[in-house]
Amino acid sequence: MLIRLIISGLVALTLSTGTFAMHHANTDRPEGMRVEQLQTALGLTDEQTTAVTNIMRKQKEQAKALRKATRDQRKALREQTRQELSQVLTAEQMDLLDERRRQQAEKRSEKKAHSN
Repeated sequence: MLIRLIISGLVALTLSTGTFAMHHANTDRPEGMRVEQLQTALGLTDEQTTAVTNIMRKQKEQAKALRKATRDQRKALREQTRQELSQVLTAEQMDLLDERRRQQAEKRSEKKAHSN
């Protein structure tokens, strides 16, 4: 459940970024739940937590508006979100986030393969 909440990574930036962003954009869970988990998993400072919360809230609103948008627009949103996060997180934290997203993408693929 933790992995699912952290959504394929932050939107599955890069490979999981899109999935992460769109998955969480469609849930009723508050952004705070994800941010709290990221805060713990990535060791975010209070300042980073506030910035990440704002980024995630903005991304969620944009993702909701783009739900029916083209794949390219969603990709651009994921890239923008990743770029904004990279300005707040350390390189090590970004690496940890990327790894979590890769793992989540693998689990989603396995789950999808088992459900078919």
